[in-house]
Amino acid sequence: MIENGIIINGIKYPFESGETILAVAQRNSIAIPTLCHLKGTIPTGACRLCVVEVEKARSLVPACSMPAAKDMVVKTESPRVVKSRKATLELLLSSGNHNCASRSVDAKEWTALQTSAAAYDAGGDLCAVYGACKLQHYAYRYQVKSSRFKGSKPRYAAEYANPFIIRDFSRCILCGRCVQACNEQQVNNAISLGYRGKSAKVVTAGDLSLAGSDCVFCGECVQACPVGALVEKKARYHARPWETAMVRTVCHFCGVGCGLVLHVKGGKIVKVTGDESAKPNQGSLCMRGRFAYDFIHSANRLAKPLVREANGYREASWSEALELVGRKIMNVRDQHGPDAIACVVSPRHTNEDFFLLQKFFRTLVGTNAINQSEHAAFSGSLMANSFREIEEARLCIVIGGRIGEDNPVATAFVKRGTLRGSQLILIDADTPKLASFAALHLKPCIGTEDIIISALIGAISADKAGAVTGVSSADIESAKALIAQQGPALVVYDGAAVQSLETFENIKKLGNGNINSFSGNNNTLGACLMGALPDYYPGFLEIAPSPGKNQFERLWDCGLTNAKGPNLEKVAEACGTGKIKMLFCVGENTLLQGMEQATVDYTVAFSLFKGVDADMVLPLAAWSEYDGTTISSRRQVNMVRTAAPVFGQAKPVWEIFSLLARHMGASWNHESARDIWEQEILATVPELTGLTYESLEKGGREYALIPDHRYPDIIHKAWRSGEYHSKKLCEESVGVGLVTPAPNASDTRERLKEFLAAGHLDGKKKDLDAILSAYRGKTGGLIPVLQKAQEVIGYLPLPVQSYIALGLNLPASDVFGIVSFYSFFSMKPRGKNQIKVCMGTACFVMGAQEIVKEFEERLGISVGGVTPDRQFSLEMVRCLGMCGLAPAVMINNDVHAKLTPAKTAQLLEQYRRAQ
Repeated sequence: MIENGIIINGIKYPFESGETILAVAQRNSIAIPTLCHLKGTIPTGACRLCVVEVEKARSLVPACSMPAAKDMVVKTESPRVVKSRKATLELLLSSGNHNCASRSVDAKEWTALQTSAAAYDAGGDLCAVYGACKLQHYAYRYQVKSSRFKGSKPRYAAEYANPFIIRDFSRCILCGRCVQACNEQQVNNAISLGYRGKSAKVVTAGDLSLAGSDCVFCGECVQACPVGALVEKKARYHARPWETAMVRTVCHFCGVGCGLVLHVKGGKIVKVTGDESAKPNQGSLCMRGRFAYDFIHSANRLAKPLVREANGYREASWSEALELVGRKIMNVRDQHGPDAIACVVSPRHTNEDFFLLQKFFRTLVGTNAINQSEHAAFSGSLMANSFREIEEARLCIVIGGRIGEDNPVATAFVKRGTLRGSQLILIDADTPKLASFAALHLKPCIGTEDIIISALIGAISADKAGAVTGVSSADIESAKALIAQQGPALVVYDGAAVQSLETFENIKKLGNGNINSFSGNNNTLGACLMGALPDYYPGFLEIAPSPGKNQFERLWDCGLTNAKGPNLEKVAEACGTGKIKMLFCVGENTLLQGMEQATVDYTVAFSLFKGVDADMVLPLAAWSEYDGTTISSRRQVNMVRTAAPVFGQAKPVWEIFSLLARHMGASWNHESARDIWEQEILATVPELTGLTYESLEKGGREYALIPDHRYPDIIHKAWRSGEYHSKKLCEESVGVGLVTPAPNASDTRERLKEFLAAGHLDGKKKDLDAILSAYRGKTGGLIPVLQKAQEVIGYLPLPVQSYIALGLNLPASDVFGIVSFYSFFSMKPRGKNQIKVCMGTACFVMGAQEIVKEFEERLGISVGGVTPDRQFSLEMVRCLGMCGLAPAVMINNDVHAKLTPAKTAQLLEQYRRAQ
């Protein structure tokens, strides 16, 4: 029997404290329509579509914000509820170009609406999200066939001024989901609701285009939009929702391991959305994950093997290419020894690729000179904590603010934590955007982060650390005090900041084991676990005379060398001195770019694209062209699925090495990535036991570290993550390389300085700073700051708004939203005498329009303008609340009643004489 229950449509359901009616209904598969509700954000009740009837309540209540109560009786589809929803839908359909679901009985009206919508849309006769629009769905569900309400023409033109997102204001229903997605989920704070009444719209700071704003183009707003107001530019009209097949896979960029849904038409990926059922992202993506997908269809893809000859490159068959490479390996090995051959591999490939690669070099070449190319520092796992634990930590210490650029989705968990009250200490020589969320930002000299860490754990004094790093001892002591007060701290670190084992040990002490590195590539942990390291076999078994070595000798039925391979720095050095005679660069061309070809006798490059300088270039199959698995930084094993046909004759890494092994006489007969995973990897890596392909088909699964197993501290030195990979893949994806960074704090200060200088207001900055200092950190301080700033400057232009946002640590878009909403604030210069003509009903009827016309003619300006001498400004206001004195005008603080055009002229002359 349910004791604490709510009755919905006659059936009693249990609920948890704090749950809303909507949450209980959704959990029990009861459909309540919503347009504004966004999971994981604060309910607003803005759309009024989710209203339900609650017994004894005077009016209908929004299910999204009304908490469930014991024995509450709710009806979700009563006649009263349905009538309300139909009226709401009619209002929404009348507000713009919603030509998919509303239709007039008059065929001419229908044609006119379609013609108008097509002219505005400049692309098609129907909305780009036709068939996937929630408003359309509900209009059909409730049979809203026509509207009683007269529609209005769009007030704002559509915005096309960026490579990714089209903003169609004619279809915006002001539900606010995009604002919540930006500000509460991704915490990018690029947009807000601004203006009011029929002028209301979603705005950026200054109402600029997205391209000129703080937008990072993660596309979260597009995925959140329930209608066609936000549409992906690259996908628009290329495929209707019902024309695409959907393939679930995992992102190929960073180590967070975000779940994706690929929308495929005719063997081509036309769109990517976040998989809302996948952990950890639950639908969220970054710009690269959402928009950098079309590199696989690039015209620069390499289709066939290329062999370098005296006069350039020529195409070769796979059989010829592999025969040449195999023969060269054996010649170099026999003449110079196996350690004259080295391999560098990108951490972006699959586990199956890495496993066969390292097996090939260890068994058939006889060398351990195998390096994945990302700098990494970890012990068993890159992440000790879950993303949810990072968000809920009381104190988070971030070492290296580049995570905001390398791992935007993971960084959102850190930022959301600060919204919940978590304290953030940032240790970074630069000032990334993440710094605006930090309670303390320690800015050491580049390369001295380890000194700061030593000081924070008490290994050296704050004075000594300050002398070396340039950070004041007072700031270091403040950080130590915050750690003592809020600890234990949870640490997030950039692997590139860890240059020694001592630094890594100190980071572990700082976080008491709660340390996390997200990694800049999608399968860095997988590469290491599979043995793409010079000093470890698969499963982190050490290379030396050991049980691990004996195990692999038995499994592979061959002898293995005792010599550890050189790390990446030493490989680069050996290439320069000529010790390396043959170099394999597998999806990783950084070493080739910085090397004189003459120093290495023979180079083999595995590449997606043309233009690689090597003796042999082999075409690689890309992400989404073959199956496999990857491992996120949090140890989650994910399936990478085939969505598009392989380009040309390209092949996966595992298949190339399997074929090459056969050319060298080995009996390798791998037919698929699944064979490699289940026959070889699961037999050698105990952490992965039980994770069959069949089990992974249901979704990514996180494996546990082996209890009581002492994992080695691995410090794998390499270059900065993503320098080659992300850049090249983004360059080959339409639009991704065109995005410019948002203004930073230095830009904001410089723009204010330029504005004040241009207006001869240099001395006003001191007054602004005093106002900000008085209200900084106080709840509700924005409006009084804006009021006082307007008194000082005279109005609130964008440079002043941005400076106030910076000073109060608030989103600039929110500041603009407030300024544009309240008529008291002005973003344009106002005259010494501010004329406000009341346009309330009484004043309008009594001739206010004639008064406005008289002012315009006498002053030579239009409404909203300022006279050249800055003496007068003219504006219309909704109502002055002086109906008995109509038509009324307020000049500064003085009210002038019952004006006529003649009296208006006399009044204006009085003010002019008073100047």
